[in-house]
Amino acid sequence: MKRVFIYPALALVGILWGQYGKAQEMLKPFRNSIEKAVLHNKSIQNALLENQKVALDREEVKGKFLPNVSLNALYGYVNTGVDVDLPTQQLPITGINLFEGTTKGNLSTQQSYPALQLLRLSSAGYRLPTVRKP
Repeated sequence: MKRVFIYPALALVGILWGQYGKAQEMLKPFRNSIEKAVLHNKSIQNALLENQKVALDREEVKGKFLPNVSLNALYGYVNTGVDVDLPTQQLPITGINLFEGTTKGNLSTQQSYPALQLLRLSSAGYRLPTVRKP
């Protein structure tokens, strides 16, 4: 009984397969024109651009959930020499001279400021700054 059903089914599949192959052969001359039409169709091109835009938006949303780490450092150095020459004054009672001669001075300083900043995303979607000074 099973063989009676299997042989006609196989024959039907063979016939359909042959018809499928013939249909594909009949469409071969139109293949180039169909491909050109698909390439130059503006609605298809717009749909592809829209898909790319959605993919970029999805990546942007994923990036918002990642923490942002920033390391900043500032350094300053100052070295200067000063010559101060004030006019000499004599005190009237004691006769002591004030500001006699040239006074020289040197100022040298340096300062550094390192900072590490970590921005993390809160549950509401806002970025909260976290600053740590080493």
